[in-house]
Amino acid sequence: MVRYALTGTPGTGKTTISNALNKKTLHLSELYSKASEEKTTSDEWLIDVEKLNRAFHKKKGDSFIVEGHLSHTLKDVEKVIVLRCDPNILESRMEKRNYSESKIRENLEAEAMGIIYSEAIEIFDRTKVAQLDTTNSTSEQAAEILEQFFEGKVKLDETIDYSERIMGWY
Repeated sequence: MVRYALTGTPGTGKTTISNALNKKTLHLSELYSKASEEKTTSDEWLIDVEKLNRAFHKKKGDSFIVEGHLSHTLKDVEKVIVLRCDPNILESRMEKRNYSESKIRENLEAEAMGIIYSEAIEIFDRTKVAQLDTTNSTSEQAAEILEQFFEGKVKLDETIDYSERIMGWY
């Protein structure tokens, strides 16, 4: 009976993988309207993390996945899984979504520097945070690995470091 946060940079597979899991899933985007009072000019929600935590706290259920790139900021989760992806692959995924060039650059830098993983281990004990590299996996393969992780059959404690990718960008 564990509440897992499935988080990661946009394009790492959070939504697709969570939909392939055999677990009850809450897509954090379902709470964005309750955690925001406005959107940006590019139609993105401006999320108040405290409001998001309050909205999430009202959700009932002992064991489920909460999926979203801010799910690692939620106080009512016990474990965090950070999905990672090689920025060279992530770039093409974001281009397919028609992200702006500045949004792609921002997210690629965040992924290369491991920002979401760093934030997660600041909030949670390092032993409660795991990473899964989705670069070379289909969503079904990644979901199967996560199912095995939930059952205690595999560990997700690998070190993932894409920081050297930045060297070729500047």
